[in-house]
Amino acid sequence: MIQTLPIRNYLQHLGVERVIIGGVTCQWWPPPEFDPEPQAPFPLAASVWGPCYYALEEVVHGRWVGSQALQVDGSARVGKRIPAEAQMAELFGVEAVLLSLQGGGQGFLTGLEAVIQSFSVDLVVGVDIGSDSIYSHTDEVRQPRTPLADFISLSGLYRCSVPSVYGLSGYGCDEELALEDLERNVGRVMRAGGFLGAYGLTQEDVADMGRACSAMPDPVEKWPMEAAKGNLGLHRMRLGEPWGSLLRITPLQAMILFFDPKILVSAVNRIAAQVGETGSLAEAEATLAQAGILPESYLQRYIQFLRPELYGSES
Repeated sequence: MIQTLPIRNYLQHLGVERVIIGGVTCQWWPPPEFDPEPQAPFPLAASVWGPCYYALEEVVHGRWVGSQALQVDGSARVGKRIPAEAQMAELFGVEAVLLSLQGGGQGFLTGLEAVIQSFSVDLVVGVDIGSDSIYSHTDEVRQPRTPLADFISLSGLYRCSVPSVYGLSGYGCDEELALEDLERNVGRVMRAGGFLGAYGLTQEDVADMGRACSAMPDPVEKWPMEAAKGNLGLHRMRLGEPWGSLLRITPLQAMILFFDPKILVSAVNRIAAQVGETGSLAEAEATLAQAGILPESYLQRYIQFLRPELYGSES
């Protein structure tokens, strides 16, 4: 969600009159029992084991846009939690929408088309951070860690009824694909004619992203901003593991690369096309699992043995 800010600024500087930001019903919230302070800074959130995939029906203070999307403002809540889209609306005074993932690829496309029609959208720009959407499922040395939400989103982006663009921000900074694999796959998209250009973060973008990162701390989202501030070189990034992983930040992370999503899917990520045919979140999960790809929504189930109530507390 934070990566939408530079694109919003860019479009506004190009003269686009109305920019609506959007996100999906997936957020990396810690389980409530480990999160007594919903807005606690990141060190507490370092123990998040998997994302929360919630339903639009759980959101209060939203306006329905069709059956698979909601318009939200700063008052929107999921229980006691604030969706990132609501926080962005509050912080920057933008119009924001939430698209459901519960209907799989088909449901997401339905929600996206409802937003397109309701707001008279002429262009859809999707943005992902890092690398996981540029996955071919052929010869990568490791799998992406968070493919499910991204593949569903990409499946709608390449099939929607208006022109669309896919943006890759923070090149490789999520540490999901090895850089060798990411570069090979990006090369495949480029050779197929799918590279559309690039945008470099400005100081306005850095300031806006700094405000958003302060309100919504995240281990990955900050790196494009840090690259644009000149904080290059080796850094430690904490994801799920307590020790952190080694990350090299270069000036490239301060750029957003733009691709044609149709060519991206046809040349590299054909799994996204399969996910696009699914009619529920469970079916999308199963599509990835059957391909040997772990959906991030399974993570909580795989590590339930870590929960203290299963083996008792220490005396």
